[in-house]
Amino acid sequence: MSGLFETSYFRAIQESAVRKILGMDRHLPLTPEEMAASLRITFFPVASQTERVRAFAARLDEALREAGVTIVRYQNALEDPRRGKVRERYVIIAPGDMKTGDLPVDHVTNLRTATIVGII
Repeated sequence: MSGLFETSYFRAIQESAVRKILGMDRHLPLTPEEMAASLRITFFPVASQTERVRAFAARLDEALREAGVTIVRYQNALEDPRRGKVRERYVIIAPGDMKTGDLPVDHVTNLRTATIVGII
């Protein structure tokens, strides 16, 4: 089963051929390293969180950084701090409880280009 996660498939076929077969007209990350390097993540400031969720979020942050993911402070991820909207193409992780009217979905400009992950 571990063979499914190996990147050796590029040895049998060129990456450009894989992209053409899949109809990829722009560069999309295909290897785990490329995927990690392409991610921009911010942690949403939640209203409250349990100690267990706080510890999990800290371990997740550390693991993502070690994998090569770019973690951006929430204030730095905002397109316009006055409007409070996160730039497009960010993954927003919300580890904890949030208030109605102040959810991550209320802080994105386009739901098609934002990914929101809630951890409760």
